[in-house]
Amino acid sequence: MFLTLAAAVACRRGLQVLVSGVCETDFSGYPDCCDDTMKALQLALSLGMDRRFLLETPLMWIDKAATWALAEMLGGRVG
Repeated sequence: MFLTLAAAVACRRGLQVLVSGVCETDFSGYPDCCDDTMKALQLALSLGMDRRFLLETPLMWIDKAATWALAEMLGGRVG
């Protein structure tokens, strides 16, 4: 639902890339956080809106420590 809404807003603004913070290495059994689900959703959004979307998942294959390190590197406050 969230990415569908994001795609609708992106479409109106002429944007192509959607970013999601899902992580398969820490998904705790939620199928909506899996890489396969994200790929299927990218395809469904692109077909359904007749516009190519790219669904980026920068946290997909990293653990929590690497996520915090990335946040800190990007200028986020840790702690």
